[in-house]
Amino acid sequence: MHQLLDPDGVLSVREIEAREGKFADFPESIAPHIVDGLKKVGIKQLYTHQKEAIEAILARKNTIITTSTASGKSMIYTVPLLNNYLANSSMTALYLSPAKALGQNQKKTMHEIVNTIDWPAKPPVIETCDGDTPYRDRKSILNTGSVIISTPDMLHYSLLPRHRQWQRLFKNLAYICLDEAHIYRGSLGGNIAHLIRRLRRIAKFYGADPTFILCSATIANALEFAKNLVGTEFNLVDNDGSPTGDKAVAFYDPPTYQRNGKEIRKPAHYEAGKALASCVMKGHRGIVFCRSRRIVENTYRRLINEFPYLKGKVITYKGTLTAESRRQLEDELFSGRAKGVIATNALEVGIDIGNLDVVIIAGFPGSISSVWQQAGRAGRQSQKALVCLMANEDPLDLYIVQNEEYLFTQSFEKAIVDPTKLSFLSEHLLMAAKELPLSLEDTEFWEQYSYFRAVNFLKSQDALFLGSMDPKTYIPAGEVPKFSLRGDSEKYKAVHTETGQVVEEYEYSAVLSEAFPGGIIYSMGRPYLVQAVDMEKQIIELKDLPQQLQGYTTKPDLQRFVQTAKADRKNEHAIVPAYAGVLTVVTKLMGYFLIDPTGKRQALPLPQEIKPEILETTGIWLAMPEKANYVSVHGVKHLLHVIIPWLSMAERSDIGTHLEGDTGIIYVFDRAPGGVGIAESALDEVNAMLEKAFHIVDSCDCYQGCVRCIYLPSCPARNDYLNKEETLVLLGDLLGRTPTKHTRKTSFDRNKGKSIKNQAELRLKAREFEIKEENRFRTAF
Repeated sequence: MHQLLDPDGVLSVREIEAREGKFADFPESIAPHIVDGLKKVGIKQLYTHQKEAIEAILARKNTIITTSTASGKSMIYTVPLLNNYLANSSMTALYLSPAKALGQNQKKTMHEIVNTIDWPAKPPVIETCDGDTPYRDRKSILNTGSVIISTPDMLHYSLLPRHRQWQRLFKNLAYICLDEAHIYRGSLGGNIAHLIRRLRRIAKFYGADPTFILCSATIANALEFAKNLVGTEFNLVDNDGSPTGDKAVAFYDPPTYQRNGKEIRKPAHYEAGKALASCVMKGHRGIVFCRSRRIVENTYRRLINEFPYLKGKVITYKGTLTAESRRQLEDELFSGRAKGVIATNALEVGIDIGNLDVVIIAGFPGSISSVWQQAGRAGRQSQKALVCLMANEDPLDLYIVQNEEYLFTQSFEKAIVDPTKLSFLSEHLLMAAKELPLSLEDTEFWEQYSYFRAVNFLKSQDALFLGSMDPKTYIPAGEVPKFSLRGDSEKYKAVHTETGQVVEEYEYSAVLSEAFPGGIIYSMGRPYLVQAVDMEKQIIELKDLPQQLQGYTTKPDLQRFVQTAKADRKNEHAIVPAYAGVLTVVTKLMGYFLIDPTGKRQALPLPQEIKPEILETTGIWLAMPEKANYVSVHGVKHLLHVIIPWLSMAERSDIGTHLEGDTGIIYVFDRAPGGVGIAESALDEVNAMLEKAFHIVDSCDCYQGCVRCIYLPSCPARNDYLNKEETLVLLGDLLGRTPTKHTRKTSFDRNKGKSIKNQAELRLKAREFEIKEENRFRTAF
């Protein structure tokens, strides 16, 4: 099928041969009613991994399953639930998914299985209770349902704080299923880890001891991840017995063309759109995965401009669309009315969008795990399928498509969850204290040192006070503030002022970078002009794009600086001074650029002042040698922005970087408020990162630097003041390595860089308390 691609861009193709399924009989402990029902619809056997997992779950073992996409994970958690229900109709189970759409999808799948069974009495009640469920229906659902399909957010905001209103659910709780569990890493994972401990605590209060079932994409540390997430030991099932069809994996570097005597590389998203159009016109169904909302819309516009008859057959999908729009698009895909979709990774999770033949990944998505998760969208019915990894103008992308063995030989990344981080733990312990008074017995759910340290911290902030002395318990000292599991960034609704329609929803960082006053944004191919941003109501006011601006785009003129930095750790073995600590990073919108269809830019002032984004976070910083010049350090900064997310199984957008030109300090920080440990995790890997950076630059055969080595598409300085040879010489000097190719050094005044010299002390109370109280953690009880 790779013949659908432009042959000038195909570097190599790896054929993955079909795999026959491995089958096993149903476990003897599965009731005949369930076995007979499944046989009626042609399911006469299980895959071997399904049997292994079901037997473990029925033996009350907490189990994590990391088999491939479309390997029948729904059967693994549904069969034990139904089997338990036959033996005890009072049983309850809780299914949690990271997205409401996925929950609705699994509800449908569960009902299909339930309907195959000839129930001797009433069948189990499978109901959804999430943020879209009307308040008037929630209590009835939770007090009558056998299987409750919900989300972590609903559990956090409502189910646990009001647990006394639906005691039946918790008293009879036998199973808890966390689907797409690999999503719960980093910042979100830190919150989910404590949410699950709160859930276990409430279940025990009512006398329940539920078995956990985790379904995940393949990760390197599944058992460690599951234990950190839930707080208990787990059994791993990863020997996949499901069949697969033939799959071709193509590695694609977009070809170049000549314009005005210059060689221009074709944009990857444009090539991806053309490839999708070719697939659809040949009768195949496909998906293009893009790394950002902006790229999704650019790809769609280019495709429709060149192939207008595909409008309606190809659609876009983004997480920022309204829930109603997403449900409509999902139905278009599942029904087959839409033949192709251009999407962000919002469609990476297992929402059933029908059977696809082609997956085009426009840019390395940040982890090998994500590549294979996205690739699994094609060939779900064991038919021949094509997966194409297209390189963006990015050194890491180009390295991978030029070295196909990397994708097939490199191990999957780790999924990092830190259940000891004080900032997350203290917030959740306040919520837990509201649900039930905190006591010494709670160390069953939280690691003892971390738990006592957090209680001490909350006492020091007058957030907890004694509820009783015998036994000693603590309760909140006042109202417990609500907080989001997914970050506290303000949400802004983009509203078309003429119709009142909510088009999309943006976080405030996206207001600065995309939806600023005067900016042009696109939604499902339709252009809008941002008239104004109402800060008080958190509304982005849109109007139709005027005719004279058709074909134009806008880009922000952003200035970033580190206002304060306070180190509390140092890598003593690093070849350059390397520190970790807390930072205050300020991002300010200075103006914007209006770009005409020929690419000509015009700098314009903002029609309305926009407040800066002030981020208190954590990160690392490296002090380059005094002899290093600005251009060489700038190149190293770009390389670190590529390498650190790669090592940490994070998205490129999860971190930020900043270079102080007059000091030669490179800052790398988490974009999440308070930090989630992505940048900090790289402190001990400084030498290895610089080795990797040296290899990327040294192996590139360009002369002055290019997108294959030191250029970064997201560079706010538009890749000015960069020099490949200077970067290579700097890295070689640091590592004691001789570059393979060495040319004349050039000089550059490092003082051309800009920096902010206001070094006011940063005080993150939780972090300071964490450091000061290390030896006093047992004084709480």
